[in-house]
Amino acid sequence: MQIEKTKEIGFCFGVKRALDILEKAVRDYREVETLGPVVHNQQVINNFSKLGVKVVGNLDQLKGSVVVIPSHGVPPGVIEELKARRFGIIDTTCSVVRKVQMAAKELSDEGFEVIVFGDPDHSEVKGVLGWAGGRGLATLDTEGVPNLGKLPHR
Repeated sequence: MQIEKTKEIGFCFGVKRALDILEKAVRDYREVETLGPVVHNQQVINNFSKLGVKVVGNLDQLKGSVVVIPSHGVPPGVIEELKARRFGIIDTTCSVVRKVQMAAKELSDEGFEVIVFGDPDHSEVKGVLGWAGGRGLATLDTEGVPNLGKLPHR
């Protein structure tokens, strides 16, 4: 068997889309802020920083008028708060992530408890759980799900 190693892996379509949107935002608005890193790649973040893109950790750190939602998305309460504060919002949430968010919302609305297999501290997981409206939890321990206590009927 012959194994060939690629020179570079590249980005998924969701990340490519997010970076294209961010590039356009920089051209259109010059100074933009992202609510957390738009993608998880420090080299990319550093390059955008040189173009004037500022990464902020929370809503209270926002100083400008245009904010970019990262490709991993955010909970709906964050969007509502940004709208209430009259920020211009540029949403780069990946379409796959958006589908997961909508599934979490639909399941929660139907009375299901949503269990996400992922890091509870990861921004994407936090966002998905936000769309579950408080009817969900995240875990990295697949073996531990039966031990989570009395699970709801749905």
